[in-house]
Amino acid sequence: MECEFLTVNMASHYLGIKPSTLYSIVERKEILYYRIGRLIKFTKADLDTFMLERRVDRIDIEKQARKILTHARIPKVDVDTLVKKTVADSKGIEYSLSHGNQIISRAS
Repeated sequence: MECEFLTVNMASHYLGIKPSTLYSIVERKEILYYRIGRLIKFTKADLDTFMLERRVDRIDIEKQARKILTHARIPKVDVDTLVKKTVADSKGIEYSLSHGNQIISRAS
């Protein structure tokens, strides 16, 4: 098995980034590399591993929404009471949500 080493320019082209960005990544030691004197070399396998470690999974929107709503302190809504209030409002009748009593007061 032959191990091919890539220069900074070749590796940055392979990754689709600028050489300066790759130098920054090397400086922060976020990627495996080989140093021979002043030369920096990479293997394709190490570059592939670097990219795979940075994979971002897609977000399941429904799952994320459920998580947010579960953690939010939103009071539970009684749909029946909400419908009764909406009907009462459309008829111009005031409706008390706390006791469910209709208070007759026609709006002008």
